[in-house]
Amino acid sequence: VLPGALVDVAKHLGNLGFRVWEKMRDRVHFTPVTLDPNTASGWLCLSDDLTGVRAADVDMALHPENPERFTLYSNVLGSEGLVSGVHSWEVEVGDHPDWAIGVTKGSADRKGARHASPKYGVWCLLHRGVKYTNGSGKRLPLKRAPRRVRIQLDCDRGEVSFYDPQGMALICAHRDTFAEKSLATSTLPGFQHLNLGSPPHADLQQASRSPPAPHHNYVYENSITAPSCHANWSSQFPAGYCSSSDALHANPTHQHTQGNLSGLFQTAMVVRVSQEALHPGSQGLDRSGAAQSPSSESRYGLDPKILPSAVRVMAEDRAEWEGKVYVSGPDSSLPPLATTSCKIDDRGSASPRAVRSTMYRVPCEAQAARLSRLPLGALVSPLARRGHGEGPLPTCCEPECLKGCGECGASMCPAMSWQDCGQRFYCPFCGKLNDVPWQYYQPTKGVEGVRDEAAVLLLALDVSPSALRAGHLDFVTRQIRSLLHSLHSEDGCSTEPPDLRVGLMTYDSRVHLYDLSPALSRPHMLVVTETEDLQLPVREGMLVSLKDCVDCIDSVLQLIPLFSPEGEDSHGVPIELPIRAGLAILQAMSCPGKLLLFHTAPLTEEEHAQLSGFFGSNKPKSIFQPSDPAVSLASECVNQGCGVHLFMLSQQDVGGAWPGNVPYLTGGDLYVYNHLQGELERQCFSTDLRRTVEAEAVYKARLKVHVKLRVSGCFGLFVPGDKPSQVALATLDWRTTLAVELAYLRDLDEKRGVAIQVTVTYSDPAGQRRTRVHTLALRCSRHLLDTFRHCQAQALLAFYCKKMYCAVLECPLQDVRGELQAEVTASLACYRKHCSSACVSSGQLVLPQHLRPLPVYINSLRKSEVLLPGLRCSVHQRLQLRCQPRCVEDCGDACLSDPADGLRCTADSLEQGGLYLVSGPLALLLWVGSQTKMSALDNSLSTRVCSLIDMLCSQAPYARKLWVVKQGDGCEEALQRHLVEDKSPNGGASYADFLYHLHINSVKLLQ
Repeated sequence: VLPGALVDVAKHLGNLGFRVWEKMRDRVHFTPVTLDPNTASGWLCLSDDLTGVRAADVDMALHPENPERFTLYSNVLGSEGLVSGVHSWEVEVGDHPDWAIGVTKGSADRKGARHASPKYGVWCLLHRGVKYTNGSGKRLPLKRAPRRVRIQLDCDRGEVSFYDPQGMALICAHRDTFAEKSLATSTLPGFQHLNLGSPPHADLQQASRSPPAPHHNYVYENSITAPSCHANWSSQFPAGYCSSSDALHANPTHQHTQGNLSGLFQTAMVVRVSQEALHPGSQGLDRSGAAQSPSSESRYGLDPKILPSAVRVMAEDRAEWEGKVYVSGPDSSLPPLATTSCKIDDRGSASPRAVRSTMYRVPCEAQAARLSRLPLGALVSPLARRGHGEGPLPTCCEPECLKGCGECGASMCPAMSWQDCGQRFYCPFCGKLNDVPWQYYQPTKGVEGVRDEAAVLLLALDVSPSALRAGHLDFVTRQIRSLLHSLHSEDGCSTEPPDLRVGLMTYDSRVHLYDLSPALSRPHMLVVTETEDLQLPVREGMLVSLKDCVDCIDSVLQLIPLFSPEGEDSHGVPIELPIRAGLAILQAMSCPGKLLLFHTAPLTEEEHAQLSGFFGSNKPKSIFQPSDPAVSLASECVNQGCGVHLFMLSQQDVGGAWPGNVPYLTGGDLYVYNHLQGELERQCFSTDLRRTVEAEAVYKARLKVHVKLRVSGCFGLFVPGDKPSQVALATLDWRTTLAVELAYLRDLDEKRGVAIQVTVTYSDPAGQRRTRVHTLALRCSRHLLDTFRHCQAQALLAFYCKKMYCAVLECPLQDVRGELQAEVTASLACYRKHCSSACVSSGQLVLPQHLRPLPVYINSLRKSEVLLPGLRCSVHQRLQLRCQPRCVEDCGDACLSDPADGLRCTADSLEQGGLYLVSGPLALLLWVGSQTKMSALDNSLSTRVCSLIDMLCSQAPYARKLWVVKQGDGCEEALQRHLVEDKSPNGGASYADFLYHLHINSVKLLQ
């Protein structure tokens, strides 16, 4: 502040938090308190957001002398005068020995000596040592020392009341006539801290001259968030904190960890079924009876309960956005988290469901971006589902729309600006001006283009001796028959497109093709023995409309289980054989489609031993590297639009013979079963089969990214191409998400911002060629603080997960984990140096507001079994976990009501008398405490739990089994792997220890 200048209070009052509270005042019945810097004593130091104050070590000589400022006493007033109505706010006083809080009239003397009494226009509550007084000399006998005081000002009745919020006991009251406006006042004798950062709470706490211990202070960026209820609500941040420049210094002894959880990325979802809900009227166990685990303890004395909680952050975001509408425009704020159910209104910028940026304030300078160490990129889901209540995407026919930029090929979008009355337009991706052809001033009707062939469904069944002797072919064929009949009902109506064509083949060491032409009296089988260079003997009848061949396929499927085994298949059957046969059929018919393989025979790996890949390559050895033949075969499938879905009916844990590379590289899936033994596995197979066939997908997708920056990398499951900005996919559905990394070519213009456009061209199931365009407009900033404030931990986690899971193909796992930790450490060090207050001591951890859960996310990713394998995790499980990471999914209203209360993933959250549901990547676990009393199954609680389980299973791309784990059983280790905040069985550090090392290393970088 310049000498002689006053602070523009109106400018500070325009912050988002104050506006939120202004709008919510009528609902919550609390008054937001913002401090007036022009009244603060020179011995006080206010935070940048004017919601916190601390005692300065020396007199702040830079404070201009003005009539409003207190000079004799360490006082500060609120910025807004109150003249009518009822107003209320709370102050957290803790156990501090000296303080005075209340209201004062606007004309009170601020220069001379006075007493804090109504005689001088001050109505307050004073505390000195162990004595409480009302300012008039009357001592107040209190049974307990309140840690929080509620102040209520009734201007109309002329009354100021002080209450203890716990029980709402009246402490004292002042009655007077308020002829002029009144202001909130606080007095800080000595060295104390006062914070009004989260209305209606203000925190008053003792300050120490010496730096605190590293594990006794945590710092979060200041924010004001709306409460979840109207009264008696707890602070959105830890109950004891003081505000400084862009940060909150938190006292970790009062953190509240309750919240609702709908899903985590790479972590388990723990849902508590309360004991009181099981047995109404019963009392829950004391926390001493909780399931204790030595892995929950920190080696450095940190209490895990006071650490930033991802569950709490998601609950806060849900309380802020759920049921509201987020307007997605060029100037929009941070979008809701992926775990929040919210309606999106597209106003010229892509929905966060389709494109979510890692930062929503891009640094203008490349040097600043490198300094922040934050990844600049976007998460792209081209076919993301529309939310409930959102309208369909608008469709524009080709003759009616302008193609876009002729220089870079970007499609027309709202980010392009018109010039010269619409005769030219500016492209923000390449900076060129484009002329508009005259035809668009005199539009003519174009000729409809030729459609591609419609997508088909091709079935391939293993009839090798191993498959015939296994005894499950009869069940598999019955399920396929039932599915085909459901797709084509008896009255001739089909749930699929009317021209859906279906093909069938079987294989062992040979390939058996079936001519299903309706002109034949019965189907014909063609045996192909020359499988090296497979050629189709005929084409007609290989793919026939379902309505014409449903009876023919039904008869063939009934005969397949009756085949007699011929010889032995000790050498196994190569999985590439049926894939190449199916690909040959699709190539001959010039059509895309889904290829469903039902394989049982042992897999062969002889050919891989002499080829490049895991066994023969000069590259670093990695179990995640697909072999060159698998990549080549997948590339052919991508060009044809063939999505491979493999159903492995026999579980084989052989490290070098994993069959999932081709399915996942073509947009398909891998489903593994143990010979379909038991009713549970058969139910899973039926569910997976129906989901695979009925899932909506597009084919021959070509994705391209246009941006003024440079696309330096693209991460996901696909066959790499020549350019990272262009990706080819065989099939694409709404679950497919890619991560795009960007790099600077030149500095950006703060006024123009930056736009990211993702175009995906594809063929729909009917063969119509379409292009979907998503354009995300981002603002630029020259301040790193804006960049950090506009980043979200969930988006960074998803980006890092995609990037690191691709890095394991080339780098050792230890290097990948080290790189991940180094990136986050450097980013936090940058924020500490350039964005936090200078008064932050080395013992305080500094975290940006929206990145509070980033450490627990990063630690859970480092400890995932992909990057840190465990003793009981097979190679196949790790490969499948890499290809099927747990997506952030909103669980809907069922997870927000009883009995589903979200909990932190730690053993301390589990009570011996409770039931807990854990939603993991591959299975659901129901943990039963040792002292849980089992009640009748047929009750309302059981019904709600079953509904929750069904909903979680329906959201997964594959059927998940439900495992019941009892406390103390040997299988309890399966649950411990999901408790990511504890020390993992595979050796991963606990959340508390990781956070400690993260803080220490970030401080060392600045020394």
